[in-house]
Amino acid sequence: MEVGSWKLVRGGAKSEVRNPLWGLQGALAIALLLAKVGYIDSHDNCFRRKGFERSQVEGVQVPLGINFDGEMTLLGYDLRPSTVESGETSRLDLYWKPQRKLAAEYSAYARLKDARSNLWSPKDSRRPGGYRDYPPTTTWPLDEYAQDSCQILVLPGTPPGEYDLVVGAFSKATLEELDVLDERGIAVGTSLAVGELRVVRPRKPPSIEELEIQHPVAIGFGEELELMGYDIDRPAVQAGEGVHLTLFWRSLKEMNQLYAVLLPLRLSSVQELVDAGGGIAAEEPVLSLPKETFPLASQAYPTTQ
Repeated sequence: MEVGSWKLVRGGAKSEVRNPLWGLQGALAIALLLAKVGYIDSHDNCFRRKGFERSQVEGVQVPLGINFDGEMTLLGYDLRPSTVESGETSRLDLYWKPQRKLAAEYSAYARLKDARSNLWSPKDSRRPGGYRDYPPTTTWPLDEYAQDSCQILVLPGTPPGEYDLVVGAFSKATLEELDVLDERGIAVGTSLAVGELRVVRPRKPPSIEELEIQHPVAIGFGEELELMGYDIDRPAVQAGEGVHLTLFWRSLKEMNQLYAVLLPLRLSSVQELVDAGGGIAAEEPVLSLPKETFPLASQAYPTTQ
């Protein structure tokens, strides 16, 4: 059965439906049956893309066997193309198989992350054109696999380099993620890097509109750099929590040295500290942060490039 880009492939025989008409229709049915048995069932074509042998999908680009909490197995995936420009998309086809009759409806996600676990794709991937929602996982027979397709968008401005393709699955009702289990059945996390996507420099730099900067600014740093703006994932945090900050930089001319970012944190409102004699001791105090510098883009894409 196929719905949009989601396909269920059965391993057993199909039931026959009697046609009350005879003659030409009967001959046509026999001819179609012979074509199915003789060619369609034995070749990859527009009617039948891949075969299924209980635990493997025939012809899959990257075969896997990842156990998601004893509920589903990720059999493998196809990723085309495997090298894209930043701002472009790559099609990902995931192949899933239920391990038992599923009582919950699950959904999967795929994201791009770097070595620091920074996200370089939208949290919610898009479906290919013409895609319709797939059958609920609660209806999956045990002798079929499911093909789940999405478009992985590499965010505009993503530095060139190799990025991890991270896959996970979660309950639609509770949003609770399924654990990834190793060969001993021990949980190793709720997602797993299953491969890589190579990102190259775009032929045309993205426009400011394409970057969709939440907080645009225009601050020059000497004659070589300009800070165009920033994104931040939350307006407030508790002590000990972290925030995801994205800075958008533009080189104004060719640079011949490496630059990094140091991020001190200041109070947004000026606070006057009064000393013992009643005078102002300090204004706008700087809060203490771990003394760590960050490359402007990534370790693999220094400013000299």
